[in-house]
Amino acid sequence: MARLTSIAIIVLIGVLLPCAAWAGWTVTALPPDNTGDIAFGVSDGRQVGQFDAYPIPQLHAALWSGIAHALTDLHPAGAETSYAFGVSKGQQAGYVIGPITGGQYHAGVWYGSAESWVDLNPVGADYSGALAVYDGVQAGLINGPRTNGQSHAAIWGGIASSCEDLHPNGMSYSSLTGLSADQQVGIVQGPSTDGECHAGLWSGRADGWVDLHPSTGTDRSSQALAVSQGQQVGYLDTWGAGRHAVLWTGTAESWVDLYPGDTHDSEAWGVSNGWQVGYISGESTGYSQHASLWHGTADSWTDLHALLPEGYESSLATAVEANDQEVWVVGVGSLRTEYSHNSTALLWHYVVPEPSGVLALGLGVPALAVAMLRRRNGAVTPQ
Repeated sequence: MARLTSIAIIVLIGVLLPCAAWAGWTVTALPPDNTGDIAFGVSDGRQVGQFDAYPIPQLHAALWSGIAHALTDLHPAGAETSYAFGVSKGQQAGYVIGPITGGQYHAGVWYGSAESWVDLNPVGADYSGALAVYDGVQAGLINGPRTNGQSHAAIWGGIASSCEDLHPNGMSYSSLTGLSADQQVGIVQGPSTDGECHAGLWSGRADGWVDLHPSTGTDRSSQALAVSQGQQVGYLDTWGAGRHAVLWTGTAESWVDLYPGDTHDSEAWGVSNGWQVGYISGESTGYSQHASLWHGTADSWTDLHALLPEGYESSLATAVEANDQEVWVVGVGSLRTEYSHNSTALLWHYVVPEPSGVLALGLGVPALAVAMLRRRNGAVTPQ
């Protein structure tokens, strides 16, 4: 993804796009006005990611509250670089590197401020990273003498000593990238996977993992990136047929291909309440990445990139939070400027529109699904 300058504006799509199809949608470009900005997580009205702390050549972990000028810099004193990947119930998870960590990447958790950062790197680990958080539990990986120099999937409960190793027996590599109330997802690699990466599903134990990698005849490798309410999302790499966004429901056999027919590549990065987000690229997108939204099938695909103002050449949706009345999506857009391409952290927001009133609220997500499908099928299309 090319780097672009953030424009701290709120765009009302109904104004920019002359079509009522997008009523209820807004897009916010999150601050600051620098390069290298991206949002990775969303929950409870808060968003996390990173921003370029220009003119200081550093990337800083960021916490936003959904409006263009509400940025909290999470970068702790003594760090050179920091990243925040997940947010849940007042906690933010990521990792930090700098003098404060002895020059190694250390998993960490924040509680809304730079000063609140807690180092999660356990005894016996040289480095670690937290890539997700849910309800007080952080998930990621550790590596060091305690893991015999291998990267191991790990979870924490808010302090370094709580670290629990979820590495499956016999594997040479594992990492967690997402978690929910009772499941964790990520990647495994080892002899039983023929040295390829396979999407994995855990239920809080190293010996209880499930290999989600589908057998298709052209499959090569796979990765699971997020999990919510029994659904897992990620992607499948194939031999000669591109990369496919995938949805699972707990087993390899349950996989659903979210890859729209004319695309070259696609990935699903986030899932919530039956909605999935990620990107596609192919002939219909000019082979640029377009942020995308699905509702369980390839046919439900909706191009979120179409909501962006002119000048955005590519985009990616990284996470989603949805309930019966609203959908929040975060990610990044690549914006062309006069001299360069720069990245902008983005927040898409959908509200079931009035005057549908009680009927719309009662229909909730199914009503949104119908609206999305109508747009996808050409009943209403932005011009």
